[in-house]
Amino acid sequence: MRITIDTNILKRAFNINEDFIYIEIITLIKSHLCKLCIDLEQNIKKEYDKNLKGSARYETWWKELRKDKLIDYCNGNLPNKHTKSLSKLGCHEPSDHIIIAVALHSDKILFTEDSDMGKGTKGHVQPHCQALVYLTSNLGLRVCDAKEGKDLILKNLNSVPNIQ
Repeated sequence: MRITIDTNILKRAFNINEDFIYIEIITLIKSHLCKLCIDLEQNIKKEYDKNLKGSARYETWWKELRKDKLIDYCNGNLPNKHTKSLSKLGCHEPSDHIIIAVALHSDKILFTEDSDMGKGTKGHVQPHCQALVYLTSNLGLRVCDAKEGKDLILKNLNSVPNIQ
């Protein structure tokens, strides 16, 4: 299983004061239960680095993923018609479009708690909830918050062998 993770999930995973569920997600990836997908141009990695600058735990985690070949690189270009449609629905950040494109070009699994994508505290409010409908119905993505993402990885634990 190849997943795409929005920066907001990783920021919480590497914040020691956060809920343990975020730490579980990064631990499950490191345990060879899935691979992390980023764009070929590494814009997602640059965003991770910008937001997690100074986190030794993040740096160590990333080095281990690279060493264990747990990072896949995918196309980060979202077709213009989807970019326009999502922008009208409040999902207008170029970095969000890259993350969505990578999910679209991998196994269509996106972990996020971004309200612009219909998750998080304001995700149920218009137009954000419409963005989630678009992502799931028009693009066929499975969009998960942290709990849903962790549950998805664990559900696949018994049905798919480790990716080693």
